[in-house]
Amino acid sequence: VDCNEQFARMLGYPVAELRGTEIPNLVAPEDRDRVVENIRQGRQSSIKHAMLRMDGTRIVVEVHGRPVTSGNARRLTAVRDVTERERAEEALRDNVRLLNDILDGCSPSAIFLKDRDGRFITISAPLEKMLGLSRDELKGKTDYDLFPNEVADRYRAHDTQVMATAESIQVEEEADLPDGHHIFLANKFPLVDAAGHVYGVGAISHDITERKQAEAALHESEARYRTLFNTVDAGFCVIEVLFDGEGKPADYRFLEVNAAFEKQTGLHDAEGKRMRELAPAHEAHWFETYGKIALTGEPLHFVNEARQLNRWFDVYAYRIGQPESRQVAILFNDISEHKQAEAELRRRAEELRAANEELTRFNRVTVGRELRIIELKKQVNELHARLGQPPRYGAELDEAARP
Repeated sequence: VDCNEQFARMLGYPVAELRGTEIPNLVAPEDRDRVVENIRQGRQSSIKHAMLRMDGTRIVVEVHGRPVTSGNARRLTAVRDVTERERAEEALRDNVRLLNDILDGCSPSAIFLKDRDGRFITISAPLEKMLGLSRDELKGKTDYDLFPNEVADRYRAHDTQVMATAESIQVEEEADLPDGHHIFLANKFPLVDAAGHVYGVGAISHDITERKQAEAALHESEARYRTLFNTVDAGFCVIEVLFDGEGKPADYRFLEVNAAFEKQTGLHDAEGKRMRELAPAHEAHWFETYGKIALTGEPLHFVNEARQLNRWFDVYAYRIGQPESRQVAILFNDISEHKQAEAELRRRAEELRAANEELTRFNRVTVGRELRIIELKKQVNELHARLGQPPRYGAELDEAARP
């Protein structure tokens, strides 16, 4: 060895003591064979290995060497102490391993960390499964390696916003993955070093695909319901049953009414109002019926009169929502005309019955008189026969006697 002062200081030796020392004696035992073989090959090379200081401590060095062909076979080598860097990198690897363990064990969500250039640092196991790539395969790649440019542009815009503002954001992001289209609710946050500098972006993304599909189905269902709600001829409303301090149903509030409600009930601007505000003398049996439905959840079909409204209703009522909401949906029809027709029919039927009875009495009197006349005619004929005379009444008596 021939060396400069810096190399000797790095190993803790005086320069004079190092000169003439064989290189393998300065290299850590586990790396000697590899270093010697590298020198023997006589090629330009760069390797990293451990060396022993004069006090026996170990350092890690990065070595760049090349052969020098002038006189004796020599090798010119530049050596740099990278021990602290190695320790920092090993500590980082330990932290990454710990982070990966946490990511894999604590959350079913898709989690990733990226550097400022958008390269993946690490990802969680659920995201590995979604992408069909391991974290080692993904490390160093960007969104542009995985998705169409227009999709990657959107992701990058969100990441850039987080790093530029050093503030977290929540956004919806969509992706076409091997198993289909997914929608994620991504909570993105800046990665900040000890000096307060943003060095990347992280995200915890929850797969909300099923929720969004359910919301879309619900919106479609609500649209169909709203169309039916506002076009059906029957009255429809949703009420909240109100109970008094003793737990008895005392009133109810209209939460929602359809377009036919006003025509069916005669009540105006009912939504948000209580029944007793609109009809103070409304019968107690209405509150009791709806209160029972709200408490038991048992639906009921019934017909009843609302005298203050001067109407009869055919009603089907059932509980909706959770029991504690005390809400009842009511589908009903004003059947007052039908009830009036029934009453008129009963009146006419009574009149007809009385008329029939009168006619029966009249017929009974008339028939009795006719029978008496026929009997008298028979008796006259019998007297004529005793006197040897022809019958006084003949064909006309036979005609009257026929049934």
